[in-house]
Amino acid sequence: MVPVDEAWEYLIAQYGDALRAVTRLRNGRFERRMREDVQSLYTDREGQRVVDEITLGQLLSERLESEFN
Repeated sequence: MVPVDEAWEYLIAQYGDALRAVTRLRNGRFERRMREDVQSLYTDREGQRVVDEITLGQLLSERLESEFN
């Protein structure tokens, strides 16, 4: 699995300032990286909520669910 910093560098090259956050979940542990201006808007607890929402959104996505059908 790609480290979060490596994913960040690849995605920032593709999307530039549109990229706000990258999360990684592996074995129940989360990593995140946010643009500095975005990170400054959140406390650590709020930042974790962002990670949770991104992760849940991915887990609940219809596209992901259809991959298993």
